[in-house]
Amino acid sequence: MDRYGREDVCLAFFGGVDSSLLLKLACDSAAKYHTTVWAVTFDTMLHPACDMENARRVAREPVSYTHLTLPT
Repeated sequence: MDRYGREDVCLAFFGGVDSSLLLKLACDSAAKYHTTVWAVTFDTMLHPACDMENARRVAREPVSYTHLTLPT
């Protein structure tokens, strides 16, 4: 992940364990290189409402990234 942290990163984020871990690693690398991380969640009928709420809840935690929710 350190290699990707040298540039701004956009990461698909759904609030689960996998995307949360990737987001944490991306933020750690971005802090080292002073780059930006965008966590993007797509609001679609394919994902249950509880997934969207979980992503929003996790995104409210104090971290160094911008969370965007995009409608599809």
